Amino acid sequence: MSTNIKILDDRSDYFFGPIPLWITRRGFIAMIILFVTLLSAAVLIKVPEKKQMTVIVSRGAILAQTDHSTYELISPGQEIHFFLPSYGDLSGRIEKNHFYLSKKEVFLTVRPNRTIAPALIADTVYCQGELTLSNGSLLQKIFAKKHF
Repeated sequence: MSTNIKILDDRSDYFFGPIPLWITRRGFIAMIILFVTLLSAAVLIKVPEKKQMTVIVSRGAILAQTDHSTYELISPGQEIHFFLPSYGDLSGRIEKNHFYLSKKEVFLTVRPNRTIAPALIADTVYCQGELTLSNGSLLQKIFAKKHF
C-alpha cells in the first residue's frame, strides 16, 4: 500500500524558490537567544509576594498572627498594612525580636506608625493584615507548590 502524500514544500519552492540555509540557521539561533533571555529574566526578576495574616488589636498591644514558615521570611522592621474598622487604614512595623510562639502560630508585636486612641478600642479587635515580601523570583512563583 503506497501513500501519495505530497509535501507543500514543492509548491512553495515553485513560488518562492528554495529557502536559503542561512535564514534557517539564523532563525534557530534567534529563537535560542530569545528563550535564554526570557528564562534568565524569569530567574532574575524578583516578584513581591503578599501574605495575608490576622492582626489582633487590643488596648495593650497590637499582634500579627502568622505561621512559622512566614515568620522565617519576615525581616525586622518589615511594614504591615491593616484595616481597623473604627479607625481606617493603618500600617506599622513588625518587631521581630518581640514574639510569642504556639504550636501552629507565631504572634509578632506590631509598632503602629500612628498612635491609636485607646478610647476607640473597647475590646480586642481582629482584622486582616497584609504583609509584602519580595523574596521570590518569577520562576519560583510559577512553579511554587500550592498549599490548600
